[in-house]
Amino acid sequence: MHEDGQEDITDFRWVQKQKNRTLRLLGEFDGKVKYTRDAFMNGRTSEEAVWSEKLREDRLRGTGHGMARWIWAVALRRESLKRLLLAAGLRPEPGKCPNR
Repeated sequence: MHEDGQEDITDFRWVQKQKNRTLRLLGEFDGKVKYTRDAFMNGRTSEEAVWSEKLREDRLRGTGHGMARWIWAVALRRESLKRLLLAAGLRPEPGKCPNR
């Protein structure tokens, strides 16, 4: 919860102790629907929805977390998603993640 009482929910959250630091990473799946369908827009324009999402991400990053975002094209390709998460700093934990 933020100072203004707003609570932001994310799709994924990782806290990972690494050799020299603790990684705090948030993950978000972005679908086109939330920026284009009336049911998700709450009367806002696409521009307003994008700006609102930008402010939300700023609040989330302000908590000391990194952010990784992906779309369907990445989510459906294991290697693409793996590359994205590795680039964001997330590391596989031995014995906890199958190497497929």
